[in-house]
Amino acid sequence: MHISQGNTLWIAYSFRGKMFRESAHTTDEKTARKLLKQRLKQVERPGFVRSKEDRWTLADMKARIKADYERRQNRSLKTVEYCFKHLEDAFQFRRVIDITTPVIEEYTANRLRAGAARASVNRELAYLRRGFKLMLKAGDISAIPAVIELLQGENVRKGFIAPAEFGALTEEIPDADARDLVAFLYNAGWRSGEGKSLEWSEVDLKSNMIRLPAEKSKSKKPRKPADNRRAHGNHTEADRGPAVGLPVCVPSSG
Repeated sequence: MHISQGNTLWIAYSFRGKMFRESAHTTDEKTARKLLKQRLKQVERPGFVRSKEDRWTLADMKARIKADYERRQNRSLKTVEYCFKHLEDAFQFRRVIDITTPVIEEYTANRLRAGAARASVNRELAYLRRGFKLMLKAGDISAIPAVIELLQGENVRKGFIAPAEFGALTEEIPDADARDLVAFLYNAGWRSGEGKSLEWSEVDLKSNMIRLPAEKSKSKKPRKPADNRRAHGNHTEADRGPAVGLPVCVPSSG
């Protein structure tokens, strides 16, 4: 079918249960009908993509992921940037619709042969899969062109360091501020960035309570240290901040 919009004719057709419209870029009805017949034949072929789908690149996918991370205030955008470097090296000149299952399988094999850890490759594949889903949701593509399966057998970190062993290790740290921070992180079960950003206003010396605000937590949820008593002890020993008016518990040199 064809419809008129102003002086320019448009065509409309159905693909996978959805109606699509596109400009015929002409005012001649015969030319518009010819384009419509061409599209109707194309949608019957395997691998058909809409006219706009063939323009998207990995850069567009990366932009979708960045926008999603900013919307959800996700703090791991640096990890996305790092992982995408490998994807960009491999797929820089490919359209998104050309990143198919065989292409991804070849990418995975090449990364493993290059010595990349299975966990690293899985992160890259996970971001690629996320990008496909975001582009599908946004209507950039009508279908995800690949089935992405993550690798099995990641080298999972095993074992924990015993308190006695940890105490011996911390004795080897010459800087007192760094030693206090490491001990706090060990007892609290916090990430290094969370410990470094902790402020004295978040430490209640009277009730022996330390609380990480939601805006500083990667999980976006406020929480207390895993061992609040031990973690609080590290900060009472390093109780130098309030005396000199420092807002952050750990000096910048730590």
